[in-house]
Amino acid sequence: MTTGQRENRGPGRRPKEIVGKGPVENLARDLRALIEQQDPPLTHGGLARLSGCATGTVSKALAGNALPTENVLKALLGALGEDPSGWLERRAQAAELLRRRPGARVAPSGPVEAGRGTAEPADAPDVVSPKEGEAAPAGRFLGPVGPGTEQRNWGDGRWRPSAGHLVGRANEVRRLRELLEGAVAQRSGILVIRGQPGIGKTALLAEARSLWGLRVLAFRCVESEAELAFAALSGLLHPLTHLMPQLSEPRSRALAVSLALSKPDPGESAPSRIAIGLGTLDLLAKAAPVLVLLDDVRWMDEASAAALSYAARQLPQEGIAVIIGLRTGTDCPMDLTGHPLVELAPLGRESVRELAGLVRGRAIDADELERLVRHTGGNPLALMELSNSGLPADGASRTEAPLRLPQVLEAAYRQRLKPLPEPQRWALLVCAASYTADLAEITAALGPKGLAHLEPAESTELIALSPRGVEFVHPVFRSVIYHQAPAARRRAAHALLARSLPVRNPFDADQRAWHLADAALGPDEQVAQALADRAEQAHQRGALGAANAAYLRAARLTPQPVARGRRLLAAATCAHLAGLPDRALSLLSEARSLVADPQLIGKIEQVHHQIQQIRATPSDVFVQLSEAAAALRGSAPITAANLLAAAASAGAMGGPVPQALAAAARGHQLAREVREAGTLATAVLRAHTLLLDGQTEPASALLHQQLDQLLTADPLVHGTEVFGFASMDLMWLDKPKAARRLIEHGLRHIRSANALERVPVLTGVLADLEFRKGRWNEAHAAAAECMALADQLGQPALLGYSASTLAQIEAAQGEPRKCEDYASRALSCLEHGGYDLVAPYAHLALAQLSLSQGEHAEAATRFVTLHERIDSLGVRNPAVYPLYADMVEACLLSHWQEAAGSALATLSNNVGPSVPGTVRAALARCRGLLAKDASSALRHFTTALDLYARASDRYGLARTQLALGQRLRGTQHRDQAQRQLKASRTLFQELNATPWIQRVDKEMRIWGR
Repeated sequence: MTTGQRENRGPGRRPKEIVGKGPVENLARDLRALIEQQDPPLTHGGLARLSGCATGTVSKALAGNALPTENVLKALLGALGEDPSGWLERRAQAAELLRRRPGARVAPSGPVEAGRGTAEPADAPDVVSPKEGEAAPAGRFLGPVGPGTEQRNWGDGRWRPSAGHLVGRANEVRRLRELLEGAVAQRSGILVIRGQPGIGKTALLAEARSLWGLRVLAFRCVESEAELAFAALSGLLHPLTHLMPQLSEPRSRALAVSLALSKPDPGESAPSRIAIGLGTLDLLAKAAPVLVLLDDVRWMDEASAAALSYAARQLPQEGIAVIIGLRTGTDCPMDLTGHPLVELAPLGRESVRELAGLVRGRAIDADELERLVRHTGGNPLALMELSNSGLPADGASRTEAPLRLPQVLEAAYRQRLKPLPEPQRWALLVCAASYTADLAEITAALGPKGLAHLEPAESTELIALSPRGVEFVHPVFRSVIYHQAPAARRRAAHALLARSLPVRNPFDADQRAWHLADAALGPDEQVAQALADRAEQAHQRGALGAANAAYLRAARLTPQPVARGRRLLAAATCAHLAGLPDRALSLLSEARSLVADPQLIGKIEQVHHQIQQIRATPSDVFVQLSEAAAALRGSAPITAANLLAAAASAGAMGGPVPQALAAAARGHQLAREVREAGTLATAVLRAHTLLLDGQTEPASALLHQQLDQLLTADPLVHGTEVFGFASMDLMWLDKPKAARRLIEHGLRHIRSANALERVPVLTGVLADLEFRKGRWNEAHAAAAECMALADQLGQPALLGYSASTLAQIEAAQGEPRKCEDYASRALSCLEHGGYDLVAPYAHLALAQLSLSQGEHAEAATRFVTLHERIDSLGVRNPAVYPLYADMVEACLLSHWQEAAGSALATLSNNVGPSVPGTVRAALARCRGLLAKDASSALRHFTTALDLYARASDRYGLARTQLALGQRLRGTQHRDQAQRQLKASRTLFQELNATPWIQRVDKEMRIWGR
């Protein structure tokens, strides 16, 4: 209807007299006539968007099978430019006539109460009980619900309550109410709802919307978006982006880059997972109280999953309720460990009877109930589909197995698709092929006429059109639409979407590239390059999973074999860094079969052995790397040199040291023949192996020459051995500040790229460093993180290393069972895997446990055995395994004077002028323990105290104070001894070193007598 026509009608024009079959039908007929006069004609979806009503509500109001509420009628008429007064009079007449029908009821006109909220019923259900034998209106039920469960978004982001209930889900709804009551009271919480397809997960999420007037942020993941970096996070947070300026600059920046709202500056690191997670938390807190709904999270992209997993574990107390829907038996990219869980069971017989009766509009007899239970297994969605489309034949055997799900749903949806004409099926296929089902994208592809072909599916609620886009009644329906279409039609749909998609941001560019890929009939370099470009962008945004998928698809579309090999290598590298080693190894093997260039072969070998180095037996890796380096020495000397450095790192974990030392020397020399300073990898491994051999001075000089380069280098460009061993070397050289700087620099880059594979390498060294410096809480946190992630990624060497650190902490704090458990787990990984130079840390923890528990002979035996083992491996640096002071003490307490003296002699022989202060402190402490007289002991212990204090080694300092106090008992230095004992007790208390506190207390009781 044109503006002029609307003015001629006049706002007070009375509608025509009621004629026809009945008041409801006539009201609907006149409403239909009114919208047909619009220019251009409105669809049901278009009217829904103008009026703010749900599409299903509009369809029912125009179908004449239910009486719309006053608020729905006002909204529709307002969108059509009509004065509602006359229409409301007609509605009141119709309502009065309907009330005279036996057993009928009409939805109220005014405010209604549902659950704990009161709100206008702008979308309240139009419930009229069907006549006996009459089926319920088509499409009334979206999910396993009773009558009246529609909701709509009111535009202000707050959802109003519904008047319905979920059949058979009273306990689950109670859990939802408790969660949302907490959010209203500014208590945050999370609930995971898990179940089989069609069991009612989505319906429960919809029910949560209706229970309280909270702001709702909802996102339903789909399979096609799983490879689009930050797709879920972007869709979820989009309504809140206007609040981002209120966040702190680093967090706002992290979100802006990850959500493609800003481009990263040249050289800017990708935002870290933690920064994105913290930004997400801050944004949700600004919107609180808020309800976050995440459905079908098995399809969530890896980058969003990482950020949301972090946010879910750190929910602040502003009133954030998170509900997550997950299909049983599927992998979930989000880490949902420890979160409250509701497992949805099938409906019981009585609930099946109730729901089937509601759907069919009549009571269900015993035979029908039996067959429904048998064929649906109590699955609500299958139950409703079969109730609507018809039960299996009456003659079906009562002993036949129930139909499998989602097979039952697929069959029902295929049946509902059959009568649709081709234009409507094509329009649905385009919607199904769209990765996001964004309404602007669908409109651009189909055009206004094509969009009208969606109306039949919309009116029967197979789909719903909203400002958020096209929503399918169930993921199975979308799958049926897509996979039932011939391959050529699917390619045509993707080609149409690629042509018409407006590229407004990097997400659109990602989608366009993937549409082109799905439309390709065969290899296509232009499409492959577009995908490779998107992969690079995803890598820069820290979405390694998305980058891996895009590189892999680009490789599959690459016609030229060598270029395909390069892209497979890029995909493998991303998979490796993302913590997917098996996938990476498979891609590397395929890439190796395609290339002959020595440089490229060398790069493939490097990535391959970076993976194997912390997963395979070090001796095997050493041989393989050495052979690969020999083969490339002439054609690619730098690559060969780096492979020799990697071989040395394997030798530095598996031993013996002389073998690793020789490989590192050859690699560094080969690199220096090409480049004066060699490479970073060859220099670091040369320094590391020199340190193991006890050559501290040249090792320290070489490492410090590389320090500036290390602090500016990208750790993802180098192998794990470079930053891991360099930070370990700085720790051994007693340079804790430099070691922490290097670890923090490495972790910042690694975490910003979500390169999970690299995290345990540095957190393991960090845990060891913090333990040695007496920061045991920090050490425990870092070791626990390393152990958990290494276990998840299949990295036994790092798992064993971190478990050994935890065992040493428990030994000192007097937790025998925990210490033994950690040590046992460490040794099962390390000794079975051949990590002979890492396993001594677990044996050291067990020896320290025996000493702390007063089992001196057992401790002495363990220390002596461990010392012999270390000596056989060729380790000559006493900083690597700090055991000598404890070994001397255990031997003295066991009256093994000769063994104690031998240990002191060995330590003295390995201490040169350039050794770090902690080693010289241990030497002075050993000399104090073995001193013949009190004055000599005092002199040596005083030296040790000074050196431990300078090195900030609180545990070593406290142990020396205790030893000094014990030695000076009964001498003229009584006051000094008491001061040392009290000071040691204070430090032991700070460290929670219970066995040593008890030993001090025992000594002080002796003093008291």
